[in-house]
Amino acid sequence: MKRVALAVASAAVAVVALLPGTIAEASGPGGYTVSRVVLPTRVFGIAEDPSTGLVYVGESGTVRGEGTVAVINGASEAVEDSITVPGTPLHLAVDPATNTVYASTSSGVTVIDGATNTVIKTVTITSNGGPVAVDPATDTVYAEATTGTAPGIAVIDGATNSVKTPIALSSMTGAVSSFAVDASTGTIYAGTSGGALYAIDGATDAVAKPVQLSSPGNISGLALESGSVYAVDVTNGTVDVVNATTLAVTTSVTGCPSHVVAAAADPAANAVFVTSYGTVSASPADSTCVIDASTNTVAETFPRGGMAVAADPATGAAYIASWNPLVDVWVATPSASDELSPMVYGFAESELGSATATFAVGIASSFPLLVSALPAATVTETGALPAGVTMSSSGVFSGTPAAGTVGTYPITVTASNGVSPDSTISLTIDVDIAPAITSPATATFQTGVHGSFTVQATGTPAPTVSAVDYPSWLTFTPGSASGVLSGTPPTGSGGVFQVYIDADNGSGFTASQTLTITVNQPPAVEAASRLTFRAGRHVQYRLKSTGFPAPVLREHGRLPRGLAFRAGANGTALIVGKPARGDKGKRYVITITASNNIGHAATKKVTIRIR
Repeated sequence: MKRVALAVASAAVAVVALLPGTIAEASGPGGYTVSRVVLPTRVFGIAEDPSTGLVYVGESGTVRGEGTVAVINGASEAVEDSITVPGTPLHLAVDPATNTVYASTSSGVTVIDGATNTVIKTVTITSNGGPVAVDPATDTVYAEATTGTAPGIAVIDGATNSVKTPIALSSMTGAVSSFAVDASTGTIYAGTSGGALYAIDGATDAVAKPVQLSSPGNISGLALESGSVYAVDVTNGTVDVVNATTLAVTTSVTGCPSHVVAAAADPAANAVFVTSYGTVSASPADSTCVIDASTNTVAETFPRGGMAVAADPATGAAYIASWNPLVDVWVATPSASDELSPMVYGFAESELGSATATFAVGIASSFPLLVSALPAATVTETGALPAGVTMSSSGVFSGTPAAGTVGTYPITVTASNGVSPDSTISLTIDVDIAPAITSPATATFQTGVHGSFTVQATGTPAPTVSAVDYPSWLTFTPGSASGVLSGTPPTGSGGVFQVYIDADNGSGFTASQTLTITVNQPPAVEAASRLTFRAGRHVQYRLKSTGFPAPVLREHGRLPRGLAFRAGANGTALIVGKPARGDKGKRYVITITASNNIGHAATKKVTIRIR
């Protein structure tokens, strides 16, 4: 695949997602050396001027209501200027014939003189800050806009910066989310957020019937190469190859990163760059693939992706508005072999990289850094580490913090591998004391009596205590390193309950305890106060009781002849036997007691009549 000379930058929509847990190194036959340019604020749109070799990058800026356009020398990768524009420049386009830069914001399209880096005018249109494109052959600018209540395209005369009659599109296909311009045929291609692709005659503004590439879908990136339109669908993660004349899909490219978003072409080299931003889905993400358009296969993938991409026609380099970090521009330059300047994302505690690692005193832990580099980078660190913690040359912090090391340790980490620039990041190591629950694992309540139990914990910082699965009659009130369970158990709720306690102080360690709550219930006898038995007939009468623990039943007094009292389990007893025939007509009064050492024993008088 040879390198040549033309590039069309495509637009991308802003979407939030995550990086995968690991970052793969460059793969495939190839050769790209990927370095980076660090800018002050978040990057968005990107475009390159093939006549000057300058790269323009839209930034969020630091002043509310304003953004900036950074000007980067493509050869030296030096930032030469920063141009203030109204609003955030989400998308950019360059007219190399007039050395004019167009920045699309929610305020309209800002026109910049590329020779002086000054704003000429902001052309007001009704827009969401969508994509912008220019036809250098006709000096005409096209921008996403609305026409009444329907989506459309604003047409701007580049010579006068005046708005011409807009082009209306079908409301069924969604707003324009990407452009590509074929200056040789005067055809403008527009992809929409509804998955449709339009072809527009630039001479007449006539709109060909759209082709629905996907539904749902979002054609977030377009690039022209060798008579084909490469349509990137950010919703479905696909790259369709469309015949530029018939708009028929001829094939789909497989093997690009999993969440593709933007594309740029180098037609003479038969190369198309397709970039992706991070995602947790399977397969490589936050990467850029290079498609060989002669075979529509992926010839190269390197793990540097983003939200927008532009290509340099003279060098074959690609410029990518990074997704992670949000302030970088990746510069991929053709080379004999794959090389990646190092990138330290932070501690590998999150898929985006974390700025903080938390150790606990007396507990062995290990925190690797999330580093991407080819060849592998050597990592160095400056700043005091807590006693007991060290860092390896590959960037793994490990050890057991000694007593007395609680505190915050700011450090600076630098990764280098001989490919400029080095990556330097400021990080923090915190040392805490892991939480521990110090209160007993048992508590006792009694029915009908209000009670409370305080859960206590230790740790630095003071842990937050939580409780789950406690009975409905209890409430839990958290405090500082503590929590109180309180309430009045209702009658009949005697028993044993399991409550789960956690103490967490952000140290990465959680103390857990299963709290056993015993609810005691005073005894009560369940028996009829009058019983009648027949003389000479067999008797088996069950006495019951309530309470927790289960009470013991006892009988006091004289039973009729032939009857006996037998204590049973679980608070029960039996009166059994055959009343003597001689006791017919007699009455006997006995007392049944129930006791379980909770409160006073319960008593009940029972009169037994023999008939």
